[in-house]
Amino acid sequence: MDFIINAAAHTGIASSIACGVNATMDADGWAIFLADMPAINPATLKLLAETWHAHTITLPRYQQQHGHPVIFSQDWAAQLCALQGDQGARHLLRDNPAVYHLDTDDAGVCFDIDTEADWNAYLRTQA
Repeated sequence: MDFIINAAAHTGIASSIACGVNATMDADGWAIFLADMPAINPATLKLLAETWHAHTITLPRYQQQHGHPVIFSQDWAAQLCALQGDQGARHLLRDNPAVYHLDTDDAGVCFDIDTEADWNAYLRTQA
């Protein structure tokens, strides 16, 4: 496994996305996973893996709320490499007709851990 070091990580999540895409330009696409989202159901990931090739952007959604991971096809390489700041690729998703919304019953696609209270809530679901 290769590791890629993002020397500009301090500038925001967009630089991490751009760094990863730049390092893997020959890929068919990229799944943007957030490290603070441990509750995503493996079955949801399997469904995403089975469906993303038919779309240029695949965005999981739970009860009309956008989630992660978002999968971008190779068609979006230039836009992903040009990302800057701490908003990631959010602006590429907003009102974009290319986005395929994969509706799921998996609340984990929207649950991230930002605080100790979030962590404790997650632990309660695992008991």
